[in-house]
Amino acid sequence: MIMKTREQFIQDLAPKKFNKIEKIWLWVLIVVIFAGFLAYVDQVRRGLEVTNLNDYVLWGIYISNFVFFTVFIKGQKHFCCEYKLKHYCSMSTEEVYQQRRKPNC
Repeated sequence: MIMKTREQFIQDLAPKKFNKIEKIWLWVLIVVIFAGFLAYVDQVRRGLEVTNLNDYVLWGIYISNFVFFTVFIKGQKHFCCEYKLKHYCSMSTEEVYQQRRKPNC
């Protein structure tokens, strides 16, 4: 019985052949990754003129938006974690385990 389980485990982990849609999706992703790599190389080679961030005003807008959205997301994460902690702290241990076992929809 243990041997059958091990064989099933190995069979489940074995690579499977892609169908036509998966092959197309894989090639689309490879092309997007390659285009991103070429854009990165161009930006490293030519500097900030590629993204037009050599102007102080545009660079300032870029950095302020980056900082704003980073702080906004961090705040949302903190708020959600704090709400979840308060929710779990008001429950008994058994209720917490039952809540974790429920599938998320």
